[in-house]
Amino acid sequence: MNPKLHALQLTLLLMFTCLGVAQNRSIQAFNVTPGNSAALNKVNLQKTIDWASTSGSALWVESWFVIEVHGALR
Repeated sequence: MNPKLHALQLTLLLMFTCLGVAQNRSIQAFNVTPGNSAALNKVNLQKTIDWASTSGSALWVESWFVIEVHGALR
C-alpha cells in the first residue's frame, strides 16, 4: 500500500473519531442539573435535545440521588 495513502486514511479516521467523541455531551453541560427547578430543567433539556438533533449527537445522563423529604422530592 502507498504510504501516503495509508497516512491520509489514518489521519481521516482519527479526525472523524475525534469529532464524533467531541459531539457526545452530558446534559449537565447544558445546565440541566438537580439543583434547578423542574421548569428550568424542562427549558434547558429541550434546548439540549434541539442542539443534539441538528448534529446527530448523543447525550448522556448521570444518575442523581433523589431524596424524599416529607413527601417532596429534592
